[in-house]
Amino acid sequence: MNQKSQLQQLLKSYSDDILLDQLFHDKLAPAVLGLSEFLFELADIQQSDNQRTHLSTPSGNAIGPFWAASCSKELFRTQRFIKALHQAIGDKLQSVDGPIHVLYAGTGPFALLALPIMTQFSPEEVQFTLLEINPISFEKMNNCISELGLKDYINATHCVDAVKYKLNEKNIDILISETMCNGLYKEPQVSILLNLVSQLDQDCTIIPELIEVSLSEEDSSNSLSKIASLMSFDRKYIDDVILNSSPICWAFPEVFIQHTFNTTTKYFLTTDIQIYKNHTLTLNESSLNLPRRFHVTTENLNNPQSIQYKIGEIPEFRLA
Repeated sequence: MNQKSQLQQLLKSYSDDILLDQLFHDKLAPAVLGLSEFLFELADIQQSDNQRTHLSTPSGNAIGPFWAASCSKELFRTQRFIKALHQAIGDKLQSVDGPIHVLYAGTGPFALLALPIMTQFSPEEVQFTLLEINPISFEKMNNCISELGLKDYINATHCVDAVKYKLNEKNIDILISETMCNGLYKEPQVSILLNLVSQLDQDCTIIPELIEVSLSEEDSSNSLSKIASLMSFDRKYIDDVILNSSPICWAFPEVFIQHTFNTTTKYFLTTDIQIYKNHTLTLNESSLNLPRRFHVTTENLNNPQSIQYKIGEIPEFRLA
């Protein structure tokens, strides 16, 4: 067995364990952490300045290679996104002749969600187009694919800003992007999906299917209760924004909240994610689901609060 075959076998062993049916099991942590360590070494991820530096764009931060790679260590986040993509491809293969074409926007330095999937299907069943804005991450991702001998699974790779990218081909079956922080803060997930979905057919599967951001308040026992939904970012919401605005300036609806606010209560943005069907991430299950503090202005405590999502160098929910 040559070196590439040995590396593929090791990658497949991690993938097999991550894809086991149970939500939590004895093999999960060793598989996810083993996969992360394996890819860190393969991609030569270092804590050097150039690998820790974020790229600032007009639509949000593209995080540096080291930080993007570090996300792979989150057990449930890695497990559930990989399982979701695996099931989505399998579901498509039930009704569509292969290969299923997956567009993966924001790959980081080793296309974490794609590489394990390549050990589960043949190149005749799935093909990937990979987009990454950071040139260091882009080079490392391509090197990983080459080292693993997985080029047969690659339709194309592009070092581009997915917020501005114009698709050369529209036959995309699945779009996946995981370029976000909790509360849809700072990173360009929203802008990436709006741009790409605006160019895709209605039958394209979008992953995540739903990102729900709510305004919540903390009670005396430090528990959180939801006051109102601020955004249900799914295909319908995306289509509505595309219909009612333009790529030059995406416009989001204001949410008016009738609630008795006070200065002693802490308010937070909470994030729930339906990745695909029954694959979900909810409160505190990953860094994407940590509550994010939200400050209500004291001068307007007795008035309805109007909150709106804004795109910019720091995308975020703001008091309108």
